[in-house]
Amino acid sequence: MISKAKMTHQQIEEQRDIITMYQVALHHNVVQLEDYFETKEHIYLCLELHSTQTLEGYILAIKENMEEMAARDLSLKIAQALEYLHDSGVCLKSLDAKGILMTEAATTHPLETSVPRISRLSNAVSMGYEEVTREIYGDIRYRAPEVLSGKPYDFKADAWSFGVILFYLLTSR
Repeated sequence: MISKAKMTHQQIEEQRDIITMYQVALHHNVVQLEDYFETKEHIYLCLELHSTQTLEGYILAIKENMEEMAARDLSLKIAQALEYLHDSGVCLKSLDAKGILMTEAATTHPLETSVPRISRLSNAVSMGYEEVTREIYGDIRYRAPEVLSGKPYDFKADAWSFGVILFYLLTSR
């Protein structure tokens, strides 16, 4: 539920743009928007029911470096979702291990059966491949150098963030 009480018209339109991005993001490694509705006072987003366990939480829970094959499998699923979003014109701007939810798995090796799902589109922007943005969002540890220096950036900044996630998967640091 998003209150519109203190929002400007532009901010309300930005929320509607986020809804559009969720509607476009029909990939099995992206959390899905089930429905939404809007009243005079609020915007309601109904996202699919999902675990609250983040990728960061999974990595911290295993307390050791992840097996390379497990890291490869997880990173491939994240990369496929990121590629799909970019092909759909969605630049995340704040990709990090806390913005990726993991499906719950009832096995002794949860990372072998868990599926990562990109969940945070709230800072995303819809843009073309030739466009750039300057807005700064997300965890500083995952930001690309051009974002940190305040320069214009594009989809490549998400690729940098993905690289940081990959490093985190392999080293737990």
